[in-house]
Amino acid sequence: MKKNNDLISIIIPCYNSEKYLARCLDSVIKQNYKNIEIIIVNDGSSDSSLDIIKSYKDSRIIIVDKKNEGSWQARIDGIKKSTGKYISFVDSDDVVSKSFIKNLYSSIIKNVSDISICGFDRISLNNDKVLSKEMISFIDSIKLFDDINQVPLINTSNWNKLYKRELFNDVFDYKVSSRTCEDLILNMFAYFNTCKISFVSNVLYHYYVNDNSIMNTLSSSDIKSIEESFLNLRVYAEKNNKMFLPCIDFMAVIHLGISLTSRIYKSKDLNRRMLIKDICNNIRNNHKLYKKFKTNNLKLNIIKLVFRLRLTYLFVAVYSFVISTLKIEIKW
Repeated sequence: MKKNNDLISIIIPCYNSEKYLARCLDSVIKQNYKNIEIIIVNDGSSDSSLDIIKSYKDSRIIIVDKKNEGSWQARIDGIKKSTGKYISFVDSDDVVSKSFIKNLYSSIIKNVSDISICGFDRISLNNDKVLSKEMISFIDSIKLFDDINQVPLINTSNWNKLYKRELFNDVFDYKVSSRTCEDLILNMFAYFNTCKISFVSNVLYHYYVNDNSIMNTLSSSDIKSIEESFLNLRVYAEKNNKMFLPCIDFMAVIHLGISLTSRIYKSKDLNRRMLIKDICNNIRNNHKLYKKFKTNNLKLNIIKLVFRLRLTYLFVAVYSFVISTLKIEIKW
């Protein structure tokens, strides 16, 4: 029997990551699946990141040194440089388990899937405390065209996944307008071309949460660009894959109407009530097909009901009070 041994490309976008980069690269180099190429995209770092990368003498490492254009373009440049049949992404301040690639690849081969997704834990960058473990309770696999209602339950990050490279053939000329939902958009482009997704329940990716990251800071221009990103994605789907429109509109409810408004509510520098009202109106005007999205998931149905009853501000206020009082995080 032929042994499966496809070349797998691991893409690591890097920007000013000198503090944690070596830890990340060490974990990638030690993968027990050996047929890999490690593409490190230095996105115009001004610290010693490039020197750290060059200090590694592993022949599997490919360095792309470029001007700073952001993580979206860094990923795209990495994909263009890759020669593997499959692609995985790793953030430069995170760590992967030794069997990260092997288990994801085995899942793809076993289930004849286009994407495989593993469990991950969220770890505080400040004290190494494990904050949560996620994506550990999915079924073995789903056929996307039959189970498209599962998409909003999948984490939007690119880094705990293994993709067929060909899934990204349509993404090279697409431009994003927001730094904070680039992962979601890249995933949606992959899903547009995906038949089957398989899941690995093991925690194989260790995501370090940085309190000072882009995801934890917000400005009025960020809000507008996030809204624009969802609108542009919707326009693309309208032309190329209409079956995803109810899903995209419902994801707008989740990520704009709940996640984004929750972040706005925490900010003392923004006019919270006005901005949340504007966001909800934007969704109602531009993402009307969320009403047609069907799901049996209780959490998603609660979100849908809250939004339809126009209780978003009350909901995020109660949500913020609960997590701040009980010191826990409830993921939506």
